[in-house]
This record gives sequence, structure tokens and C-alpha cells, in this order.
Amino acid sequence: MENRKIKILEPNKGKHIAVAGDIYTILAFKEDTGGTYSFIEAKVFPGGGPVPHIQTREHEGFYIIEGQIIFYVDEQRIEANPGTFVIGSLNPYYFSAHCY
Repeated sequence: MENRKIKILEPNKGKHIAVAGDIYTILAFKEDTGGTYSFIEAKVFPGGGPVPHIQTREHEGFYIIEGQIIFYVDEQRIEANPGTFVIGSLNPYYFSAHCY
């Protein structure tokens, strides 16, 4: 069994990356988890979000903490409010942030 030490990140720590006007903070890299997952915090600003895309090597999950994220997949519009958990589609999809 691999011996991994505990990893603790204080608030506002991690690797910050700006992508398309949004801020992504990598909290756990796959190297931290034995290759099983990565964990990323996304701050998506109103009107922000990625272009239509598809994940081919991993699954994505989204837990909405505040605001509203609208997901678009297969011509379907899905509103995700705080407390909602969404697992990304295997079909092309995108999302956009909205304010209340």
C-alpha cells in the first residue's frame, strides 16, 4: 500500500489559474490522490463558463455553493441552484453562471 501523508490547504491556497475570465483553484492534484481524482474550486462570474466541450479522460462533478449555474446539454437547459450536485455529460455540454 502506498504511504501518503495528509494534505491540508488553508483558505485561498492551492494553484490559481485564470481561464476564460473565471478563476479555478486546484486543491488536490491527481498526484495527491494516487491518480484517483483531482479537486478544483471554480469561481465562475456572471455570464462566465466554458465553451461547449466534452471530457474524454475523466468525469466532472459540480456542487453549487452559491449563485446559479445553467447547464446546456443536448438542447436541454438545466438550472442548478445552491446545494445541487451535477455530474457532467458524456455528450458535449457547457455552462454559464447567473446571478439571482
